[in-house]
Amino acid sequence: MMPMDEVRRDLGGQWLEKAEEDFGVADLLLTEGTPYLSTAGFHLQQASPIPAANPLMRYRASTRT
Repeated sequence: MMPMDEVRRDLGGQWLEKAEEDFGVADLLLTEGTPYLSTAGFHLQQASPIPAANPLMRYRASTRT
């Protein structure tokens, strides 16, 4: 079984990967001239809080023993 801090770091990495994917989809939708602006907005909304939350998750993992 992995220690909890490693689990949290792994989860944070997965969140960042998902955020990159959401930003990539939004960028594609916005730059390819597609009419899917609301879908691009959804992906931007989903991705934006993830990078902000990740440092907090890492801090919380580092302070727990």
